[in-house]
Amino acid sequence: MHGVHRLWDYRPREGFCTRRDCYLAYLQSDVWKKKRAQALTRADGKCEQCGDAQNLDVHHKTYIRVGGAELPRDLQVLCRSCHDTAHVTVDQRSTLIESLRRKDTS
Repeated sequence: MHGVHRLWDYRPREGFCTRRDCYLAYLQSDVWKKKRAQALTRADGKCEQCGDAQNLDVHHKTYIRVGGAELPRDLQVLCRSCHDTAHVTVDQRSTLIESLRRKDTS
């Protein structure tokens, strides 16, 4: 499809690309820089969680459309502290789900 990107389109080098390598290359792309700027503008340059205006990141709430096809609702502007908290929460949730799955198979 014209104008639609996938994460794998951002290979930092020819050949094999790990998901992380492609993601990091995407974060350096003009496509991401434009998406990031749009998100910051929508959030009025403030953390959407606490209102802080320092050390802002644009957080992917989902990775389903990562690679340039993100929708505005997929991105959230967060300060570094709130961003770290968001990832801890996601990691804890993943750990809990995995632990419950192991219990179910026991």
